[in-house]
Amino acid sequence: VGSEMCIRDRIYPKQYTFMLMRSMPVHKQMVFIGLPENMIAGEQNKTISEIYKSGGAAEVKAAAEFSLEIPVDRYMVFESESFQKLCNIMGGVNFALPGKIEGFSQTDGLQYLGPDQIEKVISYGGYGGGEIQRVSTAASLLTAMVNQTNGARIADNLDNTFETMVNANETDISALDYQDKKYAIKFMMKYSDPSEDETVSDRAKFCLLYTSPSPRDS
Repeated sequence: VGSEMCIRDRIYPKQYTFMLMRSMPVHKQMVFIGLPENMIAGEQNKTISEIYKSGGAAEVKAAAEFSLEIPVDRYMVFESESFQKLCNIMGGVNFALPGKIEGFSQTDGLQYLGPDQIEKVISYGGYGGGEIQRVSTAASLLTAMVNQTNGARIADNLDNTFETMVNANETDISALDYQDKKYAIKFMMKYSDPSEDETVSDRAKFCLLYTSPSPRDS
């Protein structure tokens, strides 16, 4: 099994996953926007992946603001362990995979994905539709996970979750930022749980830019 994993990773290496999240607490809504890592951004006309490798998340943030002409207030960089911890806090997700992925059930319907499986799905490099399909899948999966979680539980434990995430990840989110926004976040999560007539919440949505790499300036 270990050898097969190594071979597969050489053929389909894990990809960086770049995701914008916009929250609108007054509307009890949030939107995930997947950014293809080969998207050209910033004043120097580099790919998002190249910008991250050379300048880190702060430079990606600046490049996204420049090219998309939208404010990006804060960033957080998840490593494997911290991302899986967040997925565990959220409770995993029931999700229909968009095609065959090695190591997963080949059912066309929903299947439960735990933290390790979620990471594998969003970082998998072998999608037939390339990078656009990968970030589409990542945005769709994160949206489903947020919609399926128990918002009241997340709100009640938000202080602990924030402390865990901010200590485990590279971020420019400060304790003051959190204190300023936490009641709005708690409101958004707690009061967007599904009604008795609904099976899941619709608090989260996703969209994609579908931006093809542009020719570099000579």
